[in-house]
Amino acid sequence: MLYFQGALYEDENDFGQAIGTLWGLMDAYDPKLYGFEYTPELAPYFNLGASAKTGARMARPVKKV
Repeated sequence: MLYFQGALYEDENDFGQAIGTLWGLMDAYDPKLYGFEYTPELAPYFNLGASAKTGARMARPVKKV
């Protein structure tokens, strides 16, 4: 699993925007640069929630190539 953590934010009501921003960052990240590739067929994505104190947190399955 490759863990992503977004930036902290001030207003708790902005959690949707924080999650959307993190999705964009995950899509732009190329794990192949570090010898991995995304493997959604191996496991589900994990949305670990979002809060102003922690930012948005998600994990995506990867495997070593």
